[in-house]
Amino acid sequence: MPHLLPGFLLPVLEPHGSCAPAFGLSTFPSRSLVVEFQQDRVASTESLLWWTGPPLPPQTLLTTCARFLITQGRDLYPIVSYATPTYDNEFLITFSYRKQTMKFACCNGRVVLELGVNITLYKWYSVCLTVHLRAGTYSFWLNGDHDQGLLPYTGMLSELSVVGGGMLVVGQEQDTFGGGHNAEQSMAGLLADFRMYNTTVEPSLCLAFTLCLEDAVPNQVFLDLHSLNATLGASNVNVGFVEVDTNLCALSLTYDIVFPELWTFREASDLCFAMGGTVALPKSEFENKELLKLAFQFADSCPTLKTDFLWLGFEHLYETQTLVHYLTKSKLTYDKVDSSKVALRGVEDSCGTFNGDPKDMSIWFGIWQTSDCLETRCSVCHFEQFTLITLRGLCDKSYFDNKFFASMDVNGTFEYVGEYYSVIRLVLGGKKSTFGYWKLIRLDQPTVFATMERSSMDHYPTGLNNWTVHHDICDGEVVELKLTVCERGEFTCNNGACIPLFLRCNNERECPDGTDEVDCNPLIFPPFFYESVAPVIQNGSKKFLHIYFNIEILSIKSVDLSAFQFTTELVTSMQWHDGRLHFRNLNMKDKVTRLEMDTSSRSVWRPRVSFKGAEGTACDVTHRSSELFVLRKSGPTPNSMDSVLEGEVQPPSGAGGAQKIRHARGDLT
Repeated sequence: MPHLLPGFLLPVLEPHGSCAPAFGLSTFPSRSLVVEFQQDRVASTESLLWWTGPPLPPQTLLTTCARFLITQGRDLYPIVSYATPTYDNEFLITFSYRKQTMKFACCNGRVVLELGVNITLYKWYSVCLTVHLRAGTYSFWLNGDHDQGLLPYTGMLSELSVVGGGMLVVGQEQDTFGGGHNAEQSMAGLLADFRMYNTTVEPSLCLAFTLCLEDAVPNQVFLDLHSLNATLGASNVNVGFVEVDTNLCALSLTYDIVFPELWTFREASDLCFAMGGTVALPKSEFENKELLKLAFQFADSCPTLKTDFLWLGFEHLYETQTLVHYLTKSKLTYDKVDSSKVALRGVEDSCGTFNGDPKDMSIWFGIWQTSDCLETRCSVCHFEQFTLITLRGLCDKSYFDNKFFASMDVNGTFEYVGEYYSVIRLVLGGKKSTFGYWKLIRLDQPTVFATMERSSMDHYPTGLNNWTVHHDICDGEVVELKLTVCERGEFTCNNGACIPLFLRCNNERECPDGTDEVDCNPLIFPPFFYESVAPVIQNGSKKFLHIYFNIEILSIKSVDLSAFQFTTELVTSMQWHDGRLHFRNLNMKDKVTRLEMDTSSRSVWRPRVSFKGAEGTACDVTHRSSELFVLRKSGPTPNSMDSVLEGEVQPPSGAGGAQKIRHARGDLT
């Protein structure tokens, strides 16, 4: 177990003025000590607190309260782990972000309680758990929600007790007495107001605590965070302060990120959308000042001579001379626009900009202006809620995360942070690429990584890109991966924009980059497919294929009795099932999708029809046209994350497959 050096003093971090996720400790209006675990995001067994006081006595009444915020998911998120030489889970409280559960275990494994919870990343949760072992009861509060009941136990209720003299650890789960830590069962995030009582605290006080009301929970604790350097040791943690009030429990961690490349307003809007945000637009004087602080950090890195170097999310409408939100078109209730700074007056609509360059006269700091929407500025994206971005194309067992969120590191550099163990960062310099490359890395296994070369300075890994993968469990060194915020029933354009899936391959361009009309071949052929081989079905020693055949005679053109001939115009239709094929981009509005006969449809096996007269005499057939269709019998297959195709694939058969329909029209003599 790590130990403190003589005179060790935990570093107290100054509160940050931004709520961006990567900036660690956030500020709120009564200060409480807060501990940050795994600030570097690397899953580790070395970030923890542990009890250094006198041996803990046996307990039958216990209350544990805490406030926590998860910055990255782990298989287990241990609040407290208490082990004895004979049993590792003598007293254990953990949360599972993956399973969405809270687990309490104690008493040499004789009590195990598991409750369902609803927790997400970057949100404060206030929790209290009281247990009365001899009564066999528990009460659990999470952000004001309450659950209570009987403890599930084995053995005699009168014998239930937490054995004294053990080792208590916060932030790690012990698999052996004082050790056996697993990096995937560790705390990554913030812990505040952690306290343990050797009694059952009154329900009304626990409720008040989890609602962030006045501090009504008793102070007679036998352990809390203020015991640091007295009865708690610490390793690889940071310490600061957090303001606790009623806003903390309901807090939505909004934040802004600056992208220091030049974009038109439309490009900036598309970029923010692809990241899960919107173009920033302050709603109050406080938010405007916070944006000004952020702008100062990037004034020198944005490659423009304009002092109004950031786009803002509003438009100036010339016809009505009003300012409106660029998405909702609603009139602004707050603005900092200076009328002398509105461009293109009397010409056309213009887009909002933000003056945040300290080189400009101080009177213009934080003033809003407008400019031609086709000019270029840097973009600042606002994230009102925590949005996960999906990485498609990795196999199910990949070491990498398949969910990420936009963030900034401690230096203010943009990065994508994985839901559990990965991160995507920009690497500049070196010989790999003129513009650098994006690197996807498993932080706790740095030899597992993937790279994507940038084709330009504003090339972000959103949308579809080729990645070179190293040491992952998935097959393939160069793979296509798609980073997208699009939801089920939507198609991701290559630039990250989303359109309804039914608009894919409809011969109309909906994506800004036109990629919805690319690669529209609906056929997916399996390996070793031969168009000359019929899709027969084996049933014992018999092989057969059901073909539904129909002839429609349109007209009798002529009859020659002397030659025993007649000429007729007819249409033949056939339906059959080919279980070897899958389909994509089928028409979701209608059941039938037409295949182009002059392209890949020629590779599909099709029945051949011949006409013969009486006693096998020959017939002359004049073929006019043929069409090939796919008849959709079901919806797409389940949305698999190991494919970059988003709900586009149709099954071949079974409980809703697809049949081929061929219509041939011509004359028969």
